[in-house]
Amino acid sequence: MSYTAAPVKTIMLVEDSADLRATYAAHLETLGFDVVHAQDGLEALMLAKAQPPDVVILDIALPKLDGFYVAELWKRDPVMARVPVIAVSAYTDGGYKERAIRSGCSLALEKPCTPGELAASIRAVLP
Repeated sequence: MSYTAAPVKTIMLVEDSADLRATYAAHLETLGFDVVHAQDGLEALMLAKAQPPDVVILDIALPKLDGFYVAELWKRDPVMARVPVIAVSAYTDGGYKERAIRSGCSLALEKPCTPGELAASIRAVLP
């Protein structure tokens, strides 16, 4: 009987706060995920084009391009449209969750969310 390990899933973590990015990444890496970091929307677009991840964690309030716009662009891309995107934002008033879903996100979380909540959300959207 041969054993084949499940492929490691790659998570793109798009977050402009270096501290929060490090906290989330450290937790996700201990769970066995590979984590690719982006600190703004433009960097996220370039990284995803070079190597599409399995799941994206996307802050909404980002420099250069906001998360709503990035999600809308990915929704139109044939490869990235299949990648689940989880929006995360501290700015949750004004229909944030509904707008995130309309923009192409699979889920929308409110900050602060714990690394455990984030990991559970990733598992919920993984194919």
